[in-house]
Amino acid sequence: MKILYVEDELEKNIPKIIRMFRKYLGTKICKKLQQLEEDEFGATANDILKIFEKSSIVKLENSFPKALDWVLNHYNEFEFYIIDRNLSNIMYELEDLKKIDPKFNENFYDKFFEREGDYFLELLISKNFDVKNKFFFLTANSSDRLRNEDEIQNHIDFDRFQDHNFIDKSNMEELRQLVRQIEDSKLLNLMKENERYLQILRKIDENLKNTFVELLKKKDDTNREQITQNMSNIRLVFINIITMFALSHNLPDTYYSFNKKNEKQINMSGFIKWVKDYNYKKFSCSSIISNFLYSIKEVSSDYGAHMEYGIQRVEYKPTTDTVNSLIYALKDIITWYDELSIK
Repeated sequence: MKILYVEDELEKNIPKIIRMFRKYLGTKICKKLQQLEEDEFGATANDILKIFEKSSIVKLENSFPKALDWVLNHYNEFEFYIIDRNLSNIMYELEDLKKIDPKFNENFYDKFFEREGDYFLELLISKNFDVKNKFFFLTANSSDRLRNEDEIQNHIDFDRFQDHNFIDKSNMEELRQLVRQIEDSKLLNLMKENERYLQILRKIDENLKNTFVELLKKKDDTNREQITQNMSNIRLVFINIITMFALSHNLPDTYYSFNKKNEKQINMSGFIKWVKDYNYKKFSCSSIISNFLYSIKEVSSDYGAHMEYGIQRVEYKPTTDTVNSLIYALKDIITWYDELSIK
């Protein structure tokens, strides 16, 4: 999960960006943004966007069409939306929007011009997203809600939205309250704590990073079905890591097999033997790594993926402690993979 921040005048708002997202951007990104702010030639929007590519938590866009794609097709990837209500500073054409959202017609083009953020609000309400607590307009002044007042008031009357979700850019107290709400997010703090692992997984596959986030969110759920799902997710992350490792280090073909769809897949037991018995020095496979490889493979298979085939275990059942112990082991495997990948 991330924060989607949409602002069409990035160059003018670097100090505000740093104040709002300092906690989740980290020291390095904030320092680079500060250097852009102080550059005698001035920052460009592309410079700022490029810096934000390094962030695992804050997604930045500055154009209505690009932001529309995220809201329409990836809305559930975001914990908070912080939207500049007027996104007309960067010009766009109707045809560009229709390619993303076929429903966006000429009437919408006229209706939402200079209050493009309202269209995002309507989309998210239609998707039952919690806009009341997680969607905020940044506006030029506190009276901005008067535009489109009837529709906005209707959402407020039906408890779908709140008047104080309008944040006046010049009102420091309102901005501070918004920052406090964002920084209190348990999910975003969890992601910040695990940012190193998320960045590594993101380099393998964005969906794999999302699977790991889902695992972190549900790791303490005591429901038996969720524990089984957590085990399956651990196995999924694990097998993707060792597959990438094997491909980058030329694992011999004898350690692969083919599934029912005739898709090539890694043999986990063979991989562990190859790393542990034949290449333990080359791959820094200490007793920590070798034991974690074996434990994750065995436990996540027995109590995760193999449960789908009706294999019932009558012995000691896994608990949330089991899940958490494997997650800690998996983190060491992720770090081990990354350190060997960059050598």
